[in-house]
Amino acid sequence: MRSVRYSLKKENYIDEVNKLTYQITNEGLELLKESKGEIKEEIEELEKVIDPLTIVKGKLDELKNELANNLLKQLQSIHWMKFEDIVVELLTVMGYGDGKVTQRSNDEGLDGVIKEDKLGLDNIYVQAKRYAANNSVGRDVVQSFSGALDGKGARKGVFMTTSSFTENARKYAERLEAKKIILIDGTKLAKLMIDHNVGVDVSNTFVVKAIDYDYFKDE
Repeated sequence: MRSVRYSLKKENYIDEVNKLTYQITNEGLELLKESKGEIKEEIEELEKVIDPLTIVKGKLDELKNELANNLLKQLQSIHWMKFEDIVVELLTVMGYGDGKVTQRSNDEGLDGVIKEDKLGLDNIYVQAKRYAANNSVGRDVVQSFSGALDGKGARKGVFMTTSSFTENARKYAERLEAKKIILIDGTKLAKLMIDHNVGVDVSNTFVVKAIDYDYFKDE
């Protein structure tokens, strides 16, 4: 819709009256008087007009994907203990509760815990696996994590990895009924970190301004 409005306005077929309100111009009325063939030709020309904001958004998506790829490579190169810290910090920043990393040894297959309430009546347990891109997490690993949750009497778990999950692993997690295990692969993990400003900072800021029509209203 925005692209259509932009092309019609650029060719002076409509005017912007106020926010989200447009009015056909004399040129627009004249166009409607043309033959169907001429109107079709003009529409084809209008479809070639590209809204600059669409281009900017596309480029921003490209930058975000590039950042996510670079961030994922960084995650795959850090120490596994640092990776566990990052995963717990991310879930805490996302607002799931107060998080902490479990003891590094004899952790019973659980790398972190998020306390959803102050008393710890409902906990989310975390598993973090820093794997290479070509080393997928299989069903057996996810099933082992599920067993660790049973040992804690827990119903919620989050499994994060820098690689990916096999189809069998995902199907196993989806079929669980007594508990909920969320699987987050490397690509999604990197994008969550970007969205919640974990491990990244602002490089550039772009502001797109528009007319404030309320400013010009008579008091």
